[in-house]
Amino acid sequence: MKPSPPGVECRGLTVQFLDRRSQSTRSVIDDLTLSVDGGDIVALLGKSGCGKSTLLRSIAGLQKLDSGEVKIGGKTIEEARASLSFVFQEPALLPWRTALENVCLPLELDPAITRLSSREQAMKLLRTVEFLIGDETKFPPQLSGGMKMRVSLARALVTQPQLLLLDEPFAALDDMLRWRLNELLLSEAKREQRTMIFVTHNIAEAVFLSRRIAIMHQGKIAVWIENPLPSPRTSDLRSTTEFAQMYGQVSKQLSEVAAD
Repeated sequence: MKPSPPGVECRGLTVQFLDRRSQSTRSVIDDLTLSVDGGDIVALLGKSGCGKSTLLRSIAGLQKLDSGEVKIGGKTIEEARASLSFVFQEPALLPWRTALENVCLPLELDPAITRLSSREQAMKLLRTVEFLIGDETKFPPQLSGGMKMRVSLARALVTQPQLLLLDEPFAALDDMLRWRLNELLLSEAKREQRTMIFVTHNIAEAVFLSRRIAIMHQGKIAVWIENPLPSPRTSDLRSTTEFAQMYGQVSKQLSEVAAD
């Protein structure tokens, strides 16, 4: 029986950056509180500079906090680190390793996993993200942007994380590929009963993937929006009246928050 996916709790989170010109600090995250239930899928929306990516990196333990705490399934970030994966905006693949070897990399850190088992798991994940089998021996410079992102996604999923954090991984892809990867991500998250938090500037992507949407402004969460669209969600959903109405609601809220 799989363990229940972990919730995420952020209390009093503050992250300050130094403005080198004025030599003063400013709060990118300002006394923020966030609660995400286990198994929830949350989108973080907001204009550039509002703190979305900084918040995501703080949850992952990649950003030093000036105050506050993050708990994942009731554990500290250090205690829960093995249960989470982070997908960056850029694929960040090692150019001297093949696609398959890049996916294997997280498994090589576990001495209990054999090389053969590692390769089998990696190939399974490459098939899951519809990577072109036969290209796994190619190096990153030989791959298209879409193929690189599939490898990056497979690498994040190969450890079977309970919490998946994504920072605009599909922003540079064409719409057709973006939507296909969205569908794969959603079906995979449902099958694995995974908690997911992702940053995006794309309203349609937020509406399609999320169960809840958090709109951020000046380092805080300004508005929470529940997403009532039914599951399972397929490509047909995007042409429905319900999807258009939800898109309009989120767009309106986003504009109102940005105007404050």
